[in-house]
Amino acid sequence: MQHISTYGLPLKMSLDHDLGDGIDAPVLLHWLVDRYLDGEPMQGLSEMEIHVHSANPVGHANLMWFWKNFTFRCLVDHTK
Repeated sequence: MQHISTYGLPLKMSLDHDLGDGIDAPVLLHWLVDRYLDGEPMQGLSEMEIHVHSANPVGHANLMWFWKNFTFRCLVDHTK
């Protein structure tokens, strides 16, 4: 999260469930969504690719569901 705060969003993120340093992927994704919903500038968020490579199938499904649900509801222009 510190890296993103300092350097901005990456073009791609490859996530395992446990990211180390006491941070896990759900915390990171919720942090990104919270920042967006709080109105902070998140340039590139709609173009960012998320890949999950967790050995935990339930964890993988939960992360992908959360991200796809957020992008569909918040980042996709449904007026087109």
